[in-house]
Amino acid sequence: MAEPNSSSTRSFDWTLLAIGVALAGGGFYLALVSLGLARSPSHINGPNWLGFAAGLVFFAGGLSVLVRASLRVPDKQPHLPDNAPAIAVVMQWLAALTIIAELASIGTWIAFGAGTRQFSISLPVWGSLAEMIGSRCVWFRRDTHLADGGAHDLRRSDKAFRKEELTGPA
Repeated sequence: MAEPNSSSTRSFDWTLLAIGVALAGGGFYLALVSLGLARSPSHINGPNWLGFAAGLVFFAGGLSVLVRASLRVPDKQPHLPDNAPAIAVVMQWLAALTIIAELASIGTWIAFGAGTRQFSISLPVWGSLAEMIGSRCVWFRRDTHLADGGAHDLRRSDKAFRKEELTGPA
């Protein structure tokens, strides 16, 4: 891999590496617990797949941090550098896709899954009406967040495509 110029990189950050390892390790542990391969520290209040989904979210997040740390990407740079290895780009995209899919599945289970829910709201409402309001708020927040992030990604992709169209492939 060619060494990028020093203005677009950072010095190697051991703290960032430690954060990535801790996140990925914690996610791996959650996944192992949900599969019954590791001992749970307490009783799990949900289906096993929920723990696996949460584990994947943390594992993928840790993987993303490790990719950025290994490439020495500055904090102010939102994307991987143009000269990043293809495997790093694939890992970053798969991690993002995994995080979005698993958070969507967790949010869907919270909003529509079986069983009772307990929500505390500052309105004079209680019982099943409070549960319905709380679960729909979770669903609505997830959808608006995904829509906002998706629109940003589409604008960025369109801009890159138009630039390539004008200047030709890199």
